[in-house]
Amino acid sequence: MRTAEIAEHAEPMRTTHNKRTTPRRAGFTLTEMLVATAITIIFGSMAVATLRYGSGLWRGGNRRGLAYDKATIIFQQLEDDLGAARNPFWNRDADAWNPDVRFYVDWDTSARQRLRFVRSISEHTLNPRLRQAGDGQDNDIDVPPLADEEWYNLRDDDDPPDGRIDEDLRALGGMCEVAYLMGLDATDQYTLHRAVLGPIGYDEPVGWVPPPAEYPGYSLFNDDPGNIDNDVFGTAQRIRDKAVALATGVLHFEVRCWSQYTTTWDDIGWAQWTLSYVPETCGPVTYPVVWDSRMGTVNNPHDDMFPRAVMAVVVVDPSEQFPERRPVRLDLLPTETLLAAATIIPIPPSSTIPTFNPAWPYLLIEDPDNGNEWVRYSHFDEATSSFRVDPLVDPRASRGVRGTVPMDHTGPRRVRIGFTFSRVFYNPAGKEYWG
Repeated sequence: MRTAEIAEHAEPMRTTHNKRTTPRRAGFTLTEMLVATAITIIFGSMAVATLRYGSGLWRGGNRRGLAYDKATIIFQQLEDDLGAARNPFWNRDADAWNPDVRFYVDWDTSARQRLRFVRSISEHTLNPRLRQAGDGQDNDIDVPPLADEEWYNLRDDDDPPDGRIDEDLRALGGMCEVAYLMGLDATDQYTLHRAVLGPIGYDEPVGWVPPPAEYPGYSLFNDDPGNIDNDVFGTAQRIRDKAVALATGVLHFEVRCWSQYTTTWDDIGWAQWTLSYVPETCGPVTYPVVWDSRMGTVNNPHDDMFPRAVMAVVVVDPSEQFPERRPVRLDLLPTETLLAAATIIPIPPSSTIPTFNPAWPYLLIEDPDNGNEWVRYSHFDEATSSFRVDPLVDPRASRGVRGTVPMDHTGPRRVRIGFTFSRVFYNPAGKEYWG
């Protein structure tokens, strides 16, 4: 019995087999390498595409931000200047009007708008003594009379010729002339300048006949191209001495004026009211129409018109600071020509079309050889990758707008759209037509 129990609890015998193990080689098979390479390529391509997309968004965001900053600088300065604008009757009796106070919007020799008007000098409204500075009078009644504190704004004449300089100074009178000008020469055609000059008005030195190149110009309203001695814009350097750059990368600067007869800010042309010089719309939009506050009789300020409000439009393209990776160009071979009568403006499908504001459907064709041309297009056709000028879609669609003319363009010329900003400013010096 005991022997049986021992046998029952005994473990079975294990049989040991001598197996021969084959050692495995280190490394990957060709299939594994191909799979890993393919995965790496896929993820690498995704990373590059994501990085490129993010870089494009960053660049586009910075371009928009810089354009917004430039427009803000322009509008803030315009707000300050127009907020201090004056008319001939400002702070004067009806019979003591100032004929030198004007509001003028016209076009330069390159058919670009320019704005000129008269504003007050803020410091002079706070200190009346500054308004008298330079008038040659002993305003503080010194005993004996002294004029040293009056010496401001030196002039170039000496009349009568007594060698004194106190009477050769002119008082600023609390006002100055302001001008907004596009591009003083070919090197800065996309720069908006602001010029300031005081005192206001034109006062030619008595008996002084200077060489034309040295004539300084005594008013920003003196622009007689037929007489360089009476043209403040006669030479680029002459006006450059009075102007500073306000913003670069400005493709277009435009001013629209609101009168007592205006009903819309839209550029529907230049309709006429009862009198030919009284504007009914917000012009001047059509070249070469101008807005001159002296629309009626020059020597009768009662029929002068100063706008109640002013809309400023600026198109900014900061490509100099943030160049486009693929600038938009005409989809033409170097020998092909886009005719002036063409209504289809082709763009390469690979071009990155910038986001444009449908409220301002304009583009600029840069052509250093024949001249730049602004185009108001009706729509963009994605199927053919082209801007269309179709009057049936937009009756105002046209070639050669904003002071330019339709013309032929040969080769892949640059096309610029930019960012359009607009703002309306109240003019405290607004004056209606009194007849």
